[in-house]
Amino acid sequence: METETNNQTSNANSSNMMLADGWIDVKNKLPEINSWCFFYYAQGSPLIGCYKGNGKFLCSEDGDFWAIDKEHISHWMYLPPPPAIS
Repeated sequence: METETNNQTSNANSSNMMLADGWIDVKNKLPEINSWCFFYYAQGSPLIGCYKGNGKFLCSEDGDFWAIDKEHISHWMYLPPPPAIS
């Protein structure tokens, strides 16, 4: 029982840390148009896509593209900059 409680506390703390680490609620702000970002699909899947404006996120998998409305996205964050190539 104690282990289960500790795991629940740990999971709650991890969720709070993720938000503190840059996840942005779509209710508070949307990405800049044509910017690439991670976003968290309401069905529980993290995805990478491009915000196209008007509340639409464009994503791709296996060469297929589709748009997801912001109502189905809970949070997003910008992708980190690409690595420096020397």
